[in-house]
Amino acid sequence: MRVIILTLALIAGAKIWIQESGYHTAAEEVILRAYQAQAADACALAAGNLAEAGIPDIETDWSSGIEAHFSAGNPTLPVRIWDFDNEQWNARFRQAHLILSQANAGASCSYDITAGKATIEKRPAT
Repeated sequence: MRVIILTLALIAGAKIWIQESGYHTAAEEVILRAYQAQAADACALAAGNLAEAGIPDIETDWSSGIEAHFSAGNPTLPVRIWDFDNEQWNARFRQAHLILSQANAGASCSYDITAGKATIEKRPAT
């Protein structure tokens, strides 16, 4: 009887895990498709602003040759999880972001879906 109960519990756990991972994968794909064009435009605008400010070597075409993924929060902001009073806490841990990366340029762009703004971070050359 114990074996049957354990087997049913394992099957139920596996079913829940498969459904959750499938849901999260599908939701991420839908968000990427819905906002990738807006993110690419905002990143191109931010790259153009950096070029005008005298910071060269950042591609302005963020629509092709990029890697995109979804992130809950902007991982580049220097905010600790326990620092609730920081005005950037929501942007760091709650607001949805699309992270666009260009492998050939060594830069990444974080697009805040809620605010509609993009920030570009240049990665050091390796």
